[in-house]
Amino acid sequence: MKIKKVLFNIYVSLVIIFIISAIILTILGQKTRIGYFANLDINIRETIDLNNLNGKVENKEELKNYMDNNTLKYYSYNYGIGYEDKIFRHTDLYGVKFDTNSLPDYITLNLYNNNGFPYGTLISTKPLSENVTVEYKLFIKVAIFNLFFWVSIIFFFLYFFDKRQKVIDYIKTTKIHDLYKKKEHLITKKFL
Repeated sequence: MKIKKVLFNIYVSLVIIFIISAIILTILGQKTRIGYFANLDINIRETIDLNNLNGKVENKEELKNYMDNNTLKYYSYNYGIGYEDKIFRHTDLYGVKFDTNSLPDYITLNLYNNNGFPYGTLISTKPLSENVTVEYKLFIKVAIFNLFFWVSIIFFFLYFFDKRQKVIDYIKTTKIHDLYKKKEHLITKKFL
């Protein structure tokens, strides 16, 4: 019985710690921070598709030559986000949510970044050669809540494990169980 009380106290303290931590981390993540799109690399296939250059341009060298001689309507770049903040960035705990209103007018962000990943694809109407700043916020990933849920289920089963046998014993003492046993006995008698 002492073990059950200790398990219950541990569970309650873990729930309180988790709720307080989730509230604090959510509040800290909602602050707007500044990052930048780094490692900009032109996405050849998508740039060709966006500008209807299929058949005219096939590889990076041909695209570069075409870009030197002509202006393109759209440029597609793969990016990885760089962070100015050393602590609050994409981690196992946090996902990144970009503020698309803070982007320059000539950049649109493709929605390849729905899950909070720190990389994706952006489309620009001008060629980009340097890092582009962007504002972002953080959100707690769903995996953290799933982990807490499964830990709660385990504690629940550990705490109520002996109660299950009490419920079974109670059912066996009721009249319904007696009727079921009699009916089962009659059925097996018929088939013998």
